[in-house]
Amino acid sequence: MPAEPASTAVLAHRLREGDQEAFDRLFVIAAERLRIYAEVRLGPALRKRMEPDDIIQEAYLSAWQSRDRFVYRDDLSFTHWICRVAENRIRAAAEHHGAKKRTPPGAAHDPEHVRSLIGTSRTGPVSAADRRESTLRMQAALEALAPELRDVLLMRFFEGLTLDDIAHRVGCSPSTARRRLAEGTQQLGAHLGADA
Repeated sequence: MPAEPASTAVLAHRLREGDQEAFDRLFVIAAERLRIYAEVRLGPALRKRMEPDDIIQEAYLSAWQSRDRFVYRDDLSFTHWICRVAENRIRAAAEHHGAKKRTPPGAAHDPEHVRSLIGTSRTGPVSAADRRESTLRMQAALEALAPELRDVLLMRFFEGLTLDDIAHRVGCSPSTARRRLAEGTQQLGAHLGADA
């Protein structure tokens, strides 16, 4: 990858033109949050049947194949979008939890390539280790929350949904979604501690 950094807006524009390198660079930026999302959303039951890496690889491939649907709004647009793509893959896995893993039609990406992108660090090894520790703490803190609080936090901060969208998806009022978001944020902060 080039040493010269490109803004996410520039990468998003290049992605819309079909630039694989731009897609990969955006994926690297989103990978840590995507991993937390996949780990937490799979839950214990689905995790017995498939690995989070399976969901991440399927999300990578599905996002690349549907890159023309990506809309850039801000620096987190790609992260929110790929988490929503992963959510669709998780729902499909839940519906077909007993089925054998399949390679999606037209799969052209080597799983090792996706794994290497997930492991790509934009900083040195000490910072990468600190980030990994923070990732594990965040995952554990999210998993400790009640499901209705955790789901609202994931939808808001990982998928980038509005409170109205969250309320619609979970079947509650926007004020209930707002209350759950506030309560979940407070409990998440308590789990992570003052230094988070």
